[in-house]
Amino acid sequence: MAHLGPFKRFDPTQVGARAQAYREFAQKAFFGDTAGAQQIDGQTFRKNLRDFAKRNTQQQLLDLLNNTHNLKIPATNGADDQHGDPLKLMIVDIDLGAPYTASDVSPLPDENDAFYIFVIPPTPQRVPNNKAYQEMQAFESAWYHAIVDGYGL
Repeated sequence: MAHLGPFKRFDPTQVGARAQAYREFAQKAFFGDTAGAQQIDGQTFRKNLRDFAKRNTQQQLLDLLNNTHNLKIPATNGADDQHGDPLKLMIVDIDLGAPYTASDVSPLPDENDAFYIFVIPPTPQRVPNNKAYQEMQAFESAWYHAIVDGYGL
């Protein structure tokens, strides 16, 4: 029987690469995406992601997170995305204060579901305008997500 509950694949050879991808995502969630054609702040980045999820399917949301942001969130609880039970993806954005899912996923998983919870940490505010502190917070969140099972960022 496949594992139910929170799930995330772990490959110790990819921890560094995963942490770097998560750090880049955290930086965008904290401070915005200034490299793209649209110059947006962190709160707009977060709201755009939430609005995209609510308008699109989980597969489209996974495509955005995995292909655009290189996050490698699994689609199943198997050894690869072609095996195992489908995972329900829930995003919990601490700044926005509410969990959300894609338009085709029920809001909360039940005991019969395999799921993945993607937590977007709060924007660092303890030491305003301190780039070293902000980078440390992004890296700590990214490292945690790269090593923890089934949830995190």
